[in-house]
Amino acid sequence: MKKTCYIVLMTALALINVGCSSNPQNADKGPSSAVAGNSRTSALDNDPSVKKMKVRLTVYWANGKGTDRWSRKMQSSTGEQLVSSKSAAVDPKVITYGSKIIVPEIGHEFVAMDTGSAVISRKASRRDGNRCPVVDIFFKDKNEALKWASNNPSYVTVYINTPEG
Repeated sequence: MKKTCYIVLMTALALINVGCSSNPQNADKGPSSAVAGNSRTSALDNDPSVKKMKVRLTVYWANGKGTDRWSRKMQSSTGEQLVSSKSAAVDPKVITYGSKIIVPEIGHEFVAMDTGSAVISRKASRRDGNRCPVVDIFFKDKNEALKWASNNPSYVTVYINTPEG
């Protein structure tokens, strides 16, 4: 399994408002999305094929200290080529490979195509005292990853659109 590095960027307020429980499907506790009135969010809320959950966002990278040989090659555990700021590592028992991970709060979409032992064990989430699933976003460069992590929330509500078939 690949080693994944995490950046913990929590504030006291974020720790209070996380709202995760041992049930990752329980996403309605905690702060509401900043785009709750957004028509896309409303459409996603009303789509029975879309799963909603609270997750812990982390980052990993190809270039820079703290990476592994597969990430350096931009190769995912599924054999697909990783794409900077588009590919995500997930626990495939929670989020199916190939799923679109939609994050309306920050206006990003990612594709689940990689995994790692720290993602599966929810290491970053447990470190914060929670049990939320972890979504680890891939970046080509360490500096780009750290900048993205510092400018985005650590915990968000995501919508999972699983591929058909």
